[in-house]
Amino acid sequence: MGKSVAGEPEVGICVYCGREEKVTRDHVIARCLFIKPYPENINFITVPTCEPCNNAKSRNDDFLRDWLTSDAFGSQSPQAQALFATTVARSALRGRSEVAKRLLREAQLKPVYTRDGGYVGTFPSIPLGEDRVRAIFLPIVQGLYFDETKRRMPDDLVIKVSAYPPWQFQNVVEALDAMGAPPQRALGDVFSFTYRAVEEPRFASYWLLHFYGKVMFTVWASEPVGG
Repeated sequence: MGKSVAGEPEVGICVYCGREEKVTRDHVIARCLFIKPYPENINFITVPTCEPCNNAKSRNDDFLRDWLTSDAFGSQSPQAQALFATTVARSALRGRSEVAKRLLREAQLKPVYTRDGGYVGTFPSIPLGEDRVRAIFLPIVQGLYFDETKRRMPDDLVIKVSAYPPWQFQNVVEALDAMGAPPQRALGDVFSFTYRAVEEPRFASYWLLHFYGKVMFTVWASEPVGG
């Protein structure tokens, strides 16, 4: 990364798009997912990004926060509840929450059950297209991978995101353990992750992303066949 001159932003390679630009530091796991004041014992993960990528990710970070804290399982977390009652509620009342707007326009009520068939409740949900899912999760795994390896992921990766209910968490963790993934790395009670990457003969990585101890996603990222 190049040095800044007289307060000018540094020039470097954006972790997300790969362009050489003036870069800032982006929080891979956004601070908006945490309750203020931010915990002093957490080392937030930051990576160099260009301003357009930083701004685009910030909009998706707000969406992810509102989505997770409104989720049937995420909303059971004390941290998510506190965040929803303050930041998310204010954003919704001011008409700034995209999730709140979409819940009003297109929410679908879906019953939620436990593993044993117990009724948890009926919760509103909104459909997310593949483009939005990619825009949310690809930068997260790109940033985490760079922080872990100091290398950029290859461009034009195909990704597949899957969500899991709490009673499947242990099975997912055991599957990652069997693949040789390291222990989960945590940022307080808000986020933890682990992953397994294989770079030859074609890049592929499998990620476990765990939010608020209540919502788990896996992300499979790989070069396309023939890529």
